[in-house]
Amino acid sequence: MNPVKIELFQLNHLWHDIYSPQNPDLNGTPGEDIEAETPGKGPIIQLAHNYDYETLPDNNFHFYSDITLRLPNIVSVTIRSQYKIISEEFEWDNLFSVEIINAILSNAIDNTIRNLTSFCKQNLPELSIDITKEQTSITDETINVISKDVVDTYFNYRKMDDINNAPMLRTIGLVCPDTNEMKNTLNLTFHILDQILFNNLSFQRLKNQDVFFDIVPMVKYHSLRLKCLQIQQQEVELSQVDVHFFLRCVDCAVQMLLGDKAEYLIRELAQHGVNDEIQSVFFKNTTRLFDMYANSHELEEKHDWMRLIS
Repeated sequence: MNPVKIELFQLNHLWHDIYSPQNPDLNGTPGEDIEAETPGKGPIIQLAHNYDYETLPDNNFHFYSDITLRLPNIVSVTIRSQYKIISEEFEWDNLFSVEIINAILSNAIDNTIRNLTSFCKQNLPELSIDITKEQTSITDETINVISKDVVDTYFNYRKMDDINNAPMLRTIGLVCPDTNEMKNTLNLTFHILDQILFNNLSFQRLKNQDVFFDIVPMVKYHSLRLKCLQIQQQEVELSQVDVHFFLRCVDCAVQMLLGDKAEYLIRELAQHGVNDEIQSVFFKNTTRLFDMYANSHELEEKHDWMRLIS
């Protein structure tokens, strides 16, 4: 096997939550939690992990590690560490060994611990605890357990999905030019979804996450969102697989902005300068987008988001 070089090239702060009586601990946040061993005093930190990867044009290979660290009843932070793979001849099978995933996870966890510590210092200065290295230590045994699970899910599930979806993964399904209209469509879509899933306490966010991420997997949502928000700098190309999930995101955002819970969104959007004119442009653009795929299998499955989202 050719040597594989892995380089961290970007960190993304995906989500954070500070718990309070008005914002109770989201113990059921999707993802399997592992309680890290903490030999020192202080709260037992909980860890959840998810991963994604993609082959981009010109044989650029990227791997994404999403780490959530949670101090129960205090704070939760989710960080994505993005890595690029450098190899003369590369196949994804080469990456998915416990040894390589262990190295990636160790680095991603360290990145998240530093972010969590910094976040708490800036936003929770009143904390009576010190988040020390001892309290946030994640043992090698814990990392090894997670790595084995990553390798197993790849070879037992993800690899087969890649094979079955290969034509859709290789084919560009939608090119989003960096025009004001397209920027409006992409930015507003994910702003609305972030509100109903993560940020707006007027919504039952935990229930909404369970429902929405059953249709658009959480890790795919984050990958798609980050890709689409690159529209601020450049045009965005979506594969046919991306389009499959993107249309569901747009459909949900449109229905929610038209539904009986729209007041929760409109009030918040107005604080970010989203007025009636911008909303009108958004509806026109999304209507054109749905018309493009009117006869496509992408829109065969319908979802009543107004009923599903609380």
